[in-house]
Formats: sequence, structure tokens, C-alpha cells
Amino acid sequence: MDKADFLSISSDGWTDVNSSKIINVVVHCPKPFLLNSIDATKNRTQVIGEYIAKLLAEEINAVGKSKVVAIVTDHAANMRSAWRLLAKDYPWICSRMQGSHAKFGNEGYLRKDGDRWLAG
Repeated sequence: MDKADFLSISSDGWTDVNSSKIINVVVHCPKPFLLNSIDATKNRTQVIGEYIAKLLAEEINAVGKSKVVAIVTDHAANMRSAWRLLAKDYPWICSRMQGSHAKFGNEGYLRKDGDRWLAG
């Protein structure tokens, strides 16, 4: 990562079976590796955009904000809100919001199952 001129960050969050709120941050430069796994359970309120933006800003600054060219997240409302806030401080960073479903021509909808795309 230190030798990379540019990198991207991806992030996703979920609630596990114990109701713990987890947010993972992965760096891609060019191979991906887990930068941080954040236990957001202590955040007593819902994991909202402001909270996620603060966490991602800390990670962006930790890797070197001038190196970060893109952030990839899902398209959940809290992630969209976080990106709008981050864009104010990091206007050069591109945002890509990915869903788990994709429309592929006349083939119908595809969904991702692990590493495979399945026709639905």
C-alpha cells in the first residue's frame, strides 16, 4: 500500500447474528486486503450516514487522502448519505455504489452468490 500511487477503498456493513454492527473497509492497490473491521455496536443510534462518513474519513486519511481515487459501497441510504458528506471534503474521490443485482440485456436479472453470478 505504501508503494501504491493510487488506491480505492470499498466498504460494507451488516448486523451479525448477535446484533453486532460491523463495518469492513478494504483497500485495493491493486490486490485487495482488509484494512479495518469496525465494531460499530457501541454507536447506540442507527449506523447513519454521518457516523459512516466519519469512520471512512479516518480510513481515507490513514492511507493518505491524496492516494484515494475511488470509494465503492453498496447503495444503502446510509452509504449514499455518507458519500454526500465525504464528497464535500474529498471532491476528487469517485463514488461507485454497487448493488447485489444487475440487469443483463434480455437475460433477465442476475444476482451475485459468492463469487458467481446466477440468472434469476
